[in-house]
Amino acid sequence: MSIFEPIDTHIDVWNKLKKAITAGRMAHAYIFQGAEGSGRESVARAFAATVNCLNPDHDGTACGQCVSCRKIHHNNHPNIYYIEPDGASIKLHQFKELKRELSLRQVENGCQVIIIRQAEKMTGEAANSILKILEEPPAQTVFILIVKNISAIKTTILSRCQKVSFQTASLEDTYKLLIEETGYSMSEVKLAMQIGGEGVERARQLLEGKLFELRGKVLDKVKRVDSMHQAELMTVAEEWSGEFAWEIIQVLILWYRDLLVWREAGTDNLIINMDRMEQIKQDTTPDGDMRGIIDIILEAQWALSVNANKKLTMQDMLLKWSKVYR
Repeated sequence: MSIFEPIDTHIDVWNKLKKAITAGRMAHAYIFQGAEGSGRESVARAFAATVNCLNPDHDGTACGQCVSCRKIHHNNHPNIYYIEPDGASIKLHQFKELKRELSLRQVENGCQVIIIRQAEKMTGEAANSILKILEEPPAQTVFILIVKNISAIKTTILSRCQKVSFQTASLEDTYKLLIEETGYSMSEVKLAMQIGGEGVERARQLLEGKLFELRGKVLDKVKRVDSMHQAELMTVAEEWSGEFAWEIIQVLILWYRDLLVWREAGTDNLIINMDRMEQIKQDTTPDGDMRGIIDIILEAQWALSVNANKKLTMQDMLLKWSKVYR
């Protein structure tokens, strides 16, 4: 099985797209519509890999082994261009940059694929800009707009795209896919899905990006928050406000959730951080302190969900957290 082969629940969708690719009847633009976790981006990656693979399998699927496939797997293929919200929206300057890139890029033995994540978050100016590109699309270029709410896309854009609908895959199918792709165990994959917010793409990125090393560093800091001086708290806030800020909050929430579950139920069959059972059993945080800490972390989670400044959010959380012990 290729690393790009979509899971069974999407096989009909994928077979239709693959047939169009092998017959040379690709649309120049697609809209992949479905909920988070429905496989939209997995199929987009499979599409990008297939149209650029140097040694496709007998059925046309990307081999997963050639130089091109490896570049796509590691997100550094020059033919693949991702656009996603810059803050709360996709802005005009991002499409201006895209146009500049397309004018300068040399297509590398295949097809350029422009994948636009959360395309419904385009501003009006950005939508008008992509519309002009779609009206006169560059040669050897395919656009894939990934959306959850298709009604937010302008009808003029919809009319220039082929719509592909995705149903949400079952969690069991998603777990199976990630286990086969990454080689991690069921419990590790489930943890990545929880931390990544049930999104298969984010879970994959976390597993490939040393999720468990990240969690270990976070939990090491958790043990010392009560003894940290303000300067050290600010240093930790700086560390936690980077690319994985949201995931760090999820790590904290799941950790304290496990502590409460163990304390109240005394059973490990509901524990998410199963590989940390000894640490969970040995925790002596008073119940009142624990509930106060959970409230503070949940407040920080809410702040990040409404695009608050990550560094200030982490600073506020850690300062309040340290005061719980005093």
